[in-house]
Amino acid sequence: MVIYCLQLAKIFYILTTFYPAEFLIGETKDNINLLLPRTMYYNKENNEIYLAGEFENRLVIIDCENDIISFKNAGGTAVYSCIYGIMTKNIYLANYYENSVTVISRDKDSIITKIKTGIGPWLLIYDSTGKKIICANKESKDIAVIDEATNKIIQKIELKAEPWHIVYCSNHKIYTANYTGNTVSVIDANSYKVIKQIYTGSGPIHLVYNEKFLYCANAGEGSITIIDANYDSIYGKVYVGNGPVFLLYNKNNNKIYCANSWSDNISVIDAASSKVIATIPVGDEPRILELDPINNIIYCANAWSDCLTLIDANTYSVLKVLKVGDSPCFLIHNQSTQQIYCSTFYGSDIVIIDCKDKCIKKKLQLSKVLR
Repeated sequence: MVIYCLQLAKIFYILTTFYPAEFLIGETKDNINLLLPRTMYYNKENNEIYLAGEFENRLVIIDCENDIISFKNAGGTAVYSCIYGIMTKNIYLANYYENSVTVISRDKDSIITKIKTGIGPWLLIYDSTGKKIICANKESKDIAVIDEATNKIIQKIELKAEPWHIVYCSNHKIYTANYTGNTVSVIDANSYKVIKQIYTGSGPIHLVYNEKFLYCANAGEGSITIIDANYDSIYGKVYVGNGPVFLLYNKNNNKIYCANSWSDNISVIDAASSKVIATIPVGDEPRILELDPINNIIYCANAWSDCLTLIDANTYSVLKVLKVGDSPCFLIHNQSTQQIYCSTFYGSDIVIIDCKDKCIKKKLQLSKVLR
């Protein structure tokens, strides 16, 4: 069940034929009404959320100002990751089983092209400095670097292990958590070459960066490896709960929050002392964390108990539990509307929570619209 946490996400696979450059939505089969979301992305520029998943050849677009849903042709199914290119205003969708990335013009609402990447494109991130799309290919164990201006692959980076998570950091380096290799690869973001391999522990699965240290959650041994990002050397290791699968950094208080999926709790690590200072019990199988920085509240999605746990980030106390639907899988905080958007995996719905009142404001029922 850890896989649903990663588009991560978290992380959380799939497609290949070239589709016509149209955004026309055909009739949906009566017996298919589940999207099974695999990726959820917030486009701050347009104040939109993009959602795609295992089924349905559709990209769901949520107008966050009005909470209105529209659908576009996704150019493939089983989309496992989505990002937005700021320079070209294009949307990029990773099609896991097609071994490709679909490029969509948001301005023209049309499919531009499809890029063959590698086997099992799993996660996309945006290099805003170099204007590159970084695509992690899980099955071929490599990284494809796509030039945003030309939509061409300009480099392939061999990793020799499955990249389950990837981050671009302000030190102009890219780090990949290689689950099967028990390592983190350090990639120079100028040359796009691997410059170091760091052994972390069993099952590195998720990364977070706080401008000084890189934190790596090791799902197989219940620990977090702390890497000094200036020297790319191990600074220390902290043991947390069982099955750590997601990390969140809160710059308001310089704390790291770790969702421990198998022990059903959250570990709080003080970044200054590198010590666990609190353990917070939550629901069954916490997978995703999100921060409301204005109210300093942590939202935790608990997949098996179908709820969100709301936590005071200052006192580490549970404020509220909200029932949201079948297996919440992604969370996004929208600062302009002060709302949390939660997608449910089996319900294929979007639950909108008002951050001020900490209550469910609305539910966008994709399962009904998709019928």
